[in-house]
Amino acid sequence: MMRGGPPAYSNFDIAAYLTEIILLGCVALRLGPGKNMQWDGPNMISPSHPEAAKFVRRANRRGWEV
Repeated sequence: MMRGGPPAYSNFDIAAYLTEIILLGCVALRLGPGKNMQWDGPNMISPSHPEAAKFVRRANRRGWEV
């Protein structure tokens, strides 16, 4: 709801969760078939496949850190 209007069709609570699920599907595809990927959502890591981290976050060049 913005400025007192009616609530949005897809509010941010639901949209963020659905976006995470879709993007995790993309990460799973990059890991390859036959791998059972566990996911720790609050910490945004895969305990079963640490190599998935490169698809979730990237290392920024020096001077471009956030």
